[in-house]
Amino acid sequence: MGNARKPLSVAEVTGQTIKNPQRYSSRARHASPLLGEPTPGLTEGERTSWANFKRELPWLTEGDRALVELACRLRARMDSDPDIAVSAMTQLRLCLQTLGATPTDRCRVPEPDGSGDDPAEQYFN
Repeated sequence: MGNARKPLSVAEVTGQTIKNPQRYSSRARHASPLLGEPTPGLTEGERTSWANFKRELPWLTEGDRALVELACRLRARMDSDPDIAVSAMTQLRLCLQTLGATPTDRCRVPEPDGSGDDPAEQYFN
């Protein structure tokens, strides 16, 4: 079985689209609005979790809503019930991995160095 395809947005951040432009030339950009407001049916604790996820994971989009809602329900349950089942904690961990919220998943995309200089600037302007 082959390796999983790297998302176009990750390839752009890591410079892979410049290094191997032919590999990414046929991929379409799927623009999606950012996460937005919580689903109306969420409880107060779940809404708090939603706000926390939105702040902690600013890359989440409307396409992630169903998974974020599930993660909110699990996180709120974990906050309110100290005796939550291990299977629920495992499910929350899987949601976090899928959303790119674990340290392992997060470190795959380099963070900006904060200098304000864009290395690609010399090629596009």
